Amino acid sequence: MIIEKHCCIVICLYQTISTLLQATYESMSTLSHRIVSGRLHVIIRRFQDHPGKKDLIFLHGFLGAGKQFEHLFDDLKQIINPVTFDFYPGDGEDPTEADSSLFSAEALATALHDGLTSSVVQPKPLIYGYSMGGRLALSWASRYPDESDGILLESSSCGIDSESERKERRASDAARAQKIMHDYPSFLKEWENLPLFTSSVSGRDKSTLHISQLHQIQQNQEPRIMAQWLYGFGSGTMPCVWHHLNEIDAPICLITGALDPKFQDLAAKIYAQRLFHPKSNSPEYTFHANVSGAGHRVHIDCPEACRHIIQAFCSFHGR
Repeated sequence: MIIEKHCCIVICLYQTISTLLQATYESMSTLSHRIVSGRLHVIIRRFQDHPGKKDLIFLHGFLGAGKQFEHLFDDLKQIINPVTFDFYPGDGEDPTEADSSLFSAEALATALHDGLTSSVVQPKPLIYGYSMGGRLALSWASRYPDESDGILLESSSCGIDSESERKERRASDAARAQKIMHDYPSFLKEWENLPLFTSSVSGRDKSTLHISQLHQIQQNQEPRIMAQWLYGFGSGTMPCVWHHLNEIDAPICLITGALDPKFQDLAAKIYAQRLFHPKSNSPEYTFHANVSGAGHRVHIDCPEACRHIIQAFCSFHGR
């Protein structure tokens, strides 16, 4: 009886300590770190630092910030450590004119790599890139093909391959950059009315919580900096990584919205190209999830479905 009693006490004590440790990991306040990389600063925010769980790095889209993913994190903490990356001009940088080098693909990929290989992040993390953030993830992975255990791409692309289309897009982005610097509020209205965003629920109902938070992020951006993103890392400026897809030694999950036919087609082309990958026979090495009811911003239009896809991918590839 005494032995059984002592065993019960030990077990209860172990369970209590485990519960307290888990609560500590989950309730730990966000830890922010700054990494200097050339002309850029990388702000890394860790929302959990559980040693038994894989890091999942979130890369935002144009006009966005890591904060736009935070509504996903409470549930995701059960299986991964959410981490966001934000990129800013470094000290002394005051971009007032077109500068394609500040946020160039090379500078951004280097800055991302410097952050990922710092002591702040676990080795070979999982990467989640939305739209422009997905292009950055692929730009980085094409240079460092074996340094991630998995990449999720939401509504993203490899860049533009056709030189005539690249030239046309650069002209379009330059015009947008000028509009941003001279009349940012007007640009934001035009941006939100693009068919890319108006097809979804969040595009039609601007009052929903998550889209309201995203609009607040957009309104608080520095216009000069947003313009430099277009000059340096627009789809027509970044080197197209299409021909490097099968050099990336990591599984890829493609996430698109059923109300976003353009990026559905782009994802389908990426999927087809990856069928020629040497590891294409591995289970779920390339997967395309098309979410009903979602437009371009799947993580905002259908956050529950988006979480389920992330959880499934990370459970399989993040072990």
